Amino acid sequence: MGERTDMTRSAAVAGYFYSREADALRGEITALMREGAALRERQAPGLAGLFGQGTTLPGGARHPLMVLLPHAGYMYSGAVACAALAGVELPRRLIVLGPSHTGVGHMQGFWPEGAWRTPLGDIPVDAELGKELESLGGGFAPDIACHMREHAIEVLLPFLRFARPDCSILPVTIGMPSAPGGLAKAALALAEVLKRHAGEEGGPREVGLVVSSDMNHFENEAHTRELDEAALRPLLVLDASLLLREVHGRGISMCGALPAALGVMACRALGASHAHLCAHDTSAAASGDTRRVVGYASALVW
Repeated sequence: MGERTDMTRSAAVAGYFYSREADALRGEITALMREGAALRERQAPGLAGLFGQGTTLPGGARHPLMVLLPHAGYMYSGAVACAALAGVELPRRLIVLGPSHTGVGHMQGFWPEGAWRTPLGDIPVDAELGKELESLGGGFAPDIACHMREHAIEVLLPFLRFARPDCSILPVTIGMPSAPGGLAKAALALAEVLKRHAGEEGGPREVGLVVSSDMNHFENEAHTRELDEAALRPLLVLDASLLLREVHGRGISMCGALPAALGVMACRALGASHAHLCAHDTSAAASGDTRRVVGYASALVW
């Protein structure tokens, strides 16, 4: 998994999580964008009642600072992901934070240069953002080992390429920092990079964050929805500490809890104060099996 030529990482899970053929994949994502927009509209009243948010996508959300997206097979989570991407203008340069499922390599490791291959074309790695991030003392370091057996970032890339064809990426795998306060220091470094490339006030951002995370895993439908709600509430009020306490205290198997908390901390350091849950669903919507499901959510922060 994750084979590379020079510094180009292959599309290792193409043909498994999503189509390996460009035309088929483009058609699949086109359909999922329509489904995602419809899902966002259909779920809006229920999510508004549950989380106290508006029933329409706020204007500020259309130029997000951070996007939370799920990373399962497209038949399961694709529409949920596209509910956040449909009608939104992503920044051109994207720092993509994914979880460490394997524990291999550096726990704040970024792919330093080259490109990541997708069936829709190669996406260049933003080497300059990596150098900036490394120089700020937040514990980030170049490393390819932490990315070689991970799928969480790769699965999102065809969506990002489709939504923003000219995008560049800095893929970063996030695990638990070994030093006390490591996550807070990493968040300040990340916020500083975003601040340096904020763009003109009120206009499109030059650099943004994408966080890759699924929600709770392998409980029944009712319990998964309960646990997902417990994790989403602090995320939507941008309380990273409470998010991590809920995840650890209630045993919520949200695989991207650390990347999400890091992203929220960086956004808060930049003055972000709004979040909007675009969609929430489980794998049962596709499989019909409610006994053992995975939860998926997509959200925007600005």
